Amino acid sequence: MMLLLSNPDTSFRSRNWFRVNWNIAAFNLDYKFNQRTKLNSRTFGLWSSRDALGLLDRIDWPETGQQRDLLLAKFNNFGNETRLIHRYLIGKSESVFCLEFDGTADSQLKNKVLLTLAQIQIFLLIIN
Repeated sequence: MMLLLSNPDTSFRSRNWFRVNWNIAAFNLDYKFNQRTKLNSRTFGLWSSRDALGLLDRIDWPETGQQRDLLLAKFNNFGNETRLIHRYLIGKSESVFCLEFDGTADSQLKNKVLLTLAQIQIFLLIIN
């Protein structure tokens, strides 16, 4: 175990195998309708896979040639954050109305969806 403390990248399993395929994309859009109203949108995606073959037993146990574990994972994530921001006056106070959408997609491990999330937020800020 002292070897792991001195070098955490140490591998004692010569039969372990690992492959990663990552594809990442992003697109940003900023649009100004007028002096008071603007739109900001950020879209991103990750299409990838992670394959691993090896022993998942304790690292300090010797390898005896037993059958290894195969883990195949796919990640097809995408998301979008869009904000519509409008500035206006309430009396003499400058105010900001912000409508925001934030969404992401899912990841799969052995055909099980691990995460799906979307939310909409509305903000009303008064700046003195």
